[in-house]
Amino acid sequence: MLYNYIIYVLFLYFQVTLVEAVTTGCISKTNPSTACCSGEIELDNTLTAIEDDAFEDCSGLTGSIVIPDGVVTIGSNAFKSCTGLDGTLTLPNSVTSINLRAFSSCSGLTGPLVLPNALTYIGTGVFSMCSGFTGDLIIPNTLTQISFQGFQHCTGLTGTLTIPIGVTSMSSYAFSSIPFTGELILPEGLEIIGQQAFKAGVGFTGTLTIPSTVTDIQGKAFYQCTGFTGDLIIPKTVATVGIEAFMDCTGFDSVGVYPTTTTDTTSFQNTGIVTVITPIPTGQPSTEPTSQPTIDTSFKRKVRDSVSEVSNDIVDVLGGVRGNIQSFLKNIRNTIKPRDL
Repeated sequence: MLYNYIIYVLFLYFQVTLVEAVTTGCISKTNPSTACCSGEIELDNTLTAIEDDAFEDCSGLTGSIVIPDGVVTIGSNAFKSCTGLDGTLTLPNSVTSINLRAFSSCSGLTGPLVLPNALTYIGTGVFSMCSGFTGDLIIPNTLTQISFQGFQHCTGLTGTLTIPIGVTSMSSYAFSSIPFTGELILPEGLEIIGQQAFKAGVGFTGTLTIPSTVTDIQGKAFYQCTGFTGDLIIPKTVATVGIEAFMDCTGFDSVGVYPTTTTDTTSFQNTGIVTVITPIPTGQPSTEPTSQPTIDTSFKRKVRDSVSEVSNDIVDVLGGVRGNIQSFLKNIRNTIKPRDL
């Protein structure tokens, strides 16, 4: 009996200690006997981790979220669907991992989103469906992969998106449907651009440079990215350009694809480009265009002008032939007299 009592007391002690360690401003959902807290969060400075589901669905939270220095891990769903926040998110450089959907569907957080310099892992959907962030997204060069749905529909982010050197894989839907308003800068070393990774990035501007290390551009990777301009060159290293990868990207002047790259009939559909040309390596003679889809406006103009010139030449030639035939017949009439018949 005494043994059971001691165990029960120890259980209560560690449970309360765990809860109090999470926050000094309110009680988290780590303790199932308590309801969500309201007001501003004041997290304890001794924390090294935010537990899974700690503040999930706490709609009464207000103000900013300041993660204390010393926190290494932010658990899955830790702040998911916290809809009442109206301040900034501060993440210390001690954080190395943010697990799946930790801040998914949070609304009201403002300012730029700056990820910690020591961050090495972000889970699925970590900032998906967030609204309220304004300004740039700053990603550290310690990350090697942008997770599945990592920032999908994070609608407030703007400016230029720079994917840092070190990222080798861009998972599917990573930045789908985000209204960035600047350039998209992809690093050398990037190998895979996943399905719908940048889908509906209608605000991207400037030229798009595909790094020479990319081997696979998957389906709808840049679908409806209408703001890109200039010439798009698909590097020789790319084995496959997937279905509808650049469909509805109407701003490109031309697209160059090497014959060794496999494309689909829809890869460049509705771009306004009618023939994909084979890129000409520096210092190499021109090669014949491939049978797949882009021609820029200057090439179209050259074709039109060439056709016009050929038509004029044909008319001139036919006119000359007609004149020669008429002269020939006249000479015959003058040479042959009726008495000679």
